[in-house]
Amino acid sequence: MSDYQVNNPATGEVEATYPTATEQDIQNAIEQANNAYQDWQKTSLGERSALLNKIADIYIERQDELARIVANEMGKPLAQAKGELQLVAQI
Repeated sequence: MSDYQVNNPATGEVEATYPTATEQDIQNAIEQANNAYQDWQKTSLGERSALLNKIADIYIERQDELARIVANEMGKPLAQAKGELQLVAQI
């Protein structure tokens, strides 16, 4: 089985390489996601809101770093990537 590559569409350069997931990897991920969902259901609206606001703050604090990643992986201009991150943080 070959590795999965993330290529920068603007340059064609390989940004990162990851091993291809096995059936067991996929099943483990599904089980972990289900467990997380079960826990999330038990979380109060206030706790969810606080957590999402904290995530938005981290997006803004790390917007330069995150925008570079988005730009490299998607081939977008840096300014557009920053704009998208700001939109996500607002939502």
